[in-house]
Amino acid sequence: MVKELDANKESCVASQKDCDCKTGQYKCPITKVCVDDDKKFLCPFNLPINCLTSKNISSKSPHRCPDGICRKSEKECSSPRVCPIGYIMCPDLSCRTDYKDCIQYETCGINDIRCTDQSCVTNQKDCPSTITCSKAGQVVCPDGECVSNEIYCRPLPTCNAPNSILCSNNVCVSDVKNCPKTISCGHEKALCEDIVCKDQCSTSSLRMLLNK
Repeated sequence: MVKELDANKESCVASQKDCDCKTGQYKCPITKVCVDDDKKFLCPFNLPINCLTSKNISSKSPHRCPDGICRKSEKECSSPRVCPIGYIMCPDLSCRTDYKDCIQYETCGINDIRCTDQSCVTNQKDCPSTITCSKAGQVVCPDGECVSNEIYCRPLPTCNAPNSILCSNNVCVSDVKNCPKTISCGHEKALCEDIVCKDQCSTSSLRMLLNK
């Protein structure tokens, strides 16, 4: 359990992402990341698509996930991203020790959609996918490992000049624009722990990969 301390209120929660935001901040509905009230534009958003009636989307993917992507079922939706204990999650899903260290981003174009990594696209399916864990209830650490709770996430690496910026996937770069982009699985597919787009991220398929 993680202890929540905010405005003289103390309670125990299952994860840091369940803690209240500080006064003057807003919690993004999709990523559960806290942003300043005047930076709500940093929260990713998606279009109100109907997975059953949308063109070019198979009837085998009737469930609309929180990220706006249509998938086979709720269990194929992206798993929550978390940071190791002692770190906060920034709007681009990277982990920092303080909000003031988060990378600053500009607003997207008027016809663009903001993805969870802060990139801007014109079509929801082009947003980089985040991992769907093979077991229900798991969360994803910065290094891509699925665990039951963020207390099991490995420590973050230390980035040194000239590659002093830590990306959301634990890679150190000299400029945030050089952070590696996760592949986009689009509608119907989920990004599994082996970083392959599949119809289903099952425990059996992961076991087959590990036994190769």
